[in-house]
Amino acid sequence: MSLNLPGKDLLIVGFWTDWGYLNEVLASLLEEQAPASVTVIDSQKTDRLMEKAAGLWGILSGLPGFEHVEMESDQALTELREVFSQSWVRRQNVSGAQIYADETGGEEVEAASLACPAVDCLDLYDIRRDGEGVAYDRAARTSIPDHSAGRVAYVRLKLLGAGATTDGPYLSLNDRAIRVVNCANMSISRLREKYNEAPSGRGADLVICAGATGKGTTENIVRGGGSNSLIGATHGGNVMWATEEEGFAELGI
Repeated sequence: MSLNLPGKDLLIVGFWTDWGYLNEVLASLLEEQAPASVTVIDSQKTDRLMEKAAGLWGILSGLPGFEHVEMESDQALTELREVFSQSWVRRQNVSGAQIYADETGGEEVEAASLACPAVDCLDLYDIRRDGEGVAYDRAARTSIPDHSAGRVAYVRLKLLGAGATTDGPYLSLNDRAIRVVNCANMSISRLREKYNEAPSGRGADLVICAGATGKGTTENIVRGGGSNSLIGATHGGNVMWATEEEGFAELGI
């Protein structure tokens, strides 16, 4: 922390603990290092925090940009996750709009499509995970979406332009629940092996693998459902996994 703290914004969530040595460690650190700002999130009143950690309070209160926000930790973390995910998805959409313009010879995306979907925090987090190409039982890891995540946004923007509507982390078009996942530098068969998701009451009918170069080995593909499309069984049931071209064709785009 002594290397990373100077000039950064420090957020302390529910930290005003009865474990005195933790307060002492932080106080010692802040005596030597100067963060840009310090925000303490704790539902207790200021007088109570001053009483519990007088030494730490004395140091923090003398720092520029110090603020105590009376709020429950769970509520604060939920709001932080939501705001962060909204920023991530907006950046992803901007990247996707550039790819959209390149693919269509300069056609612009409607401004409304670039806005972050009006969904809850958990759905936003799932959109981030799909943008990174990780299953819903794994954590999102990137702070900024890369170009491959922009490719996912491009597919989503094209579906929205064709009349799709937002359905949680999915899109809905032609009575199909559509999930778009990052498949950059990977075959679809390899990607599917990573998605060891537990069955749930809700799932996509079609998974479009943005950036996929092909299906992969035929041993990982089976036909089913009376369709001419390649169908793969997943842990959540049968679902179609398709390249961008196949997915658009399936939806009549």
